[in-house]
Amino acid sequence: MGFYPSVNVGKRASGVVLGSVLALAAGAALSQGAWNETVAKAKKEGTVVLYTSGLGPTLQVIMTEFTKSTGIKVEGLMVNSGPQRQRVGRSVQARQVQVDVLINNDSPFLEELLKQGELQDLKDLPEKARFPKEWWKGAWPIVGSFSQVMLVNTKFVDPKSIKVWTDILDPKYRDKIVIITPAAGLGVMTFYTNIIDSQGSDFLKKLAAQNPTVVATSVEGSQLVAAGEKWIYTTNVAYNTVALKDKGAPVEDVYPPPISVVAYPAVAMKNGPNPNAARFMVNWFLTKEGQRAICGQQRLTCSLPGIPDSLPLAKGYKVYDPNEVAARQVTTLGLYNAYLRK
Repeated sequence: MGFYPSVNVGKRASGVVLGSVLALAAGAALSQGAWNETVAKAKKEGTVVLYTSGLGPTLQVIMTEFTKSTGIKVEGLMVNSGPQRQRVGRSVQARQVQVDVLINNDSPFLEELLKQGELQDLKDLPEKARFPKEWWKGAWPIVGSFSQVMLVNTKFVDPKSIKVWTDILDPKYRDKIVIITPAAGLGVMTFYTNIIDSQGSDFLKKLAAQNPTVVATSVEGSQLVAAGEKWIYTTNVAYNTVALKDKGAPVEDVYPPPISVVAYPAVAMKNGPNPNAARFMVNWFLTKEGQRAICGQQRLTCSLPGIPDSLPLAKGYKVYDPNEVAARQVTTLGLYNAYLRK
């Protein structure tokens, strides 16, 4: 299963989505009565537990808007895809699943959960019929995506001077570059796969000569650049930049091609504590209201068109198949460890 969309993504929905028109999609149909029963059970459960990976400020917005819209409380936790895989995997093995919904860019892990029978079948969600087909991949929807861009501090770096990746190998940037460890998850591994493919593995060796600082999270990397302690962060997410610029930080994104794109599927756990609320939440993600919560105000690129302030994908972007990234991770990690691990 690969992510290969080619789209240009640029009256508040009913809070409880009770009025959804009957969806007839992919040969599956769900009666209005059956969906109403799901909604009633979801509201009786009263809570949904959501884990997200790498979505920055989006999680808090989702929690606030979903509760405002439905009356269902959200218990949210943001943890990178690698640690999330371990956390959820252990709970599945112990048969003590504590999460209801995952938004996770590690689709090979989600496929493992699917094979183990741990995920709900989402094909008859009422909103699926209105969701773009190019953003529904196999068993789940892609509810948002982002471009992995480069962040610079404009006090020290002219954004126009960074046109290609090798520009950051200039000796003047020694000790001023931040990179993120691939241990953060498959999304970061996608970045390194893209760099190796486009620049060659020798680029990592030359980057190591710049003595980059290694961080564990994207937020940490962007904040170091915003503070002027470092000048360049190689693996930024544009929503970090929006938040920093709102606070007056002298930062800008630059886009040396090719820019890799990370897509975020959403799934509902079958054996979580609130399975009906989980199903209800994933369906809500497919609505205009849910998409605004995930992607509005330039947090991510929306899958549903017409959402105000959806962050456009970078020009010349490349969307990697997560299965390809996962299949190559031993080689990618080997190169990273050989040159950049400290």
